[in-house]
Amino acid sequence: MRPIRVSLTAAGESIPIILDTYRSPFNVGIGVTVGGTASYQVDVTYDDVFSSTFNPATAQWFAVSGMPAGTAASANAQITTPVTAVRLKAASVATAPLTMTVIQAGMPGG
Repeated sequence: MRPIRVSLTAAGESIPIILDTYRSPFNVGIGVTVGGTASYQVDVTYDDVFSSTFNPATAQWFAVSGMPAGTAASANAQITTPVTAVRLKAASVATAPLTMTVIQAGMPGG
């Protein structure tokens, strides 16, 4: 997939970036760039994002291991176990946008 970027300029959550769980191998690269100061974490969910009852606000989210939560520095992580979506969550953002880039590799499965 092409790189997908989401940015936050204030505290809150980005829209979920839906991933293809049928990709084989399942490999996702995540990079977060902090232009100023921010406190953030990257979360993933296993919930069915295609369900008519899916609601990002009530979904079960888990912090990405390997991506330090609450950090003020740019960071990156890799996910090799299938998850349905990823989001950026910020407790605070000051002076510049906080940007997350997500790239998923692998061949479409089925």
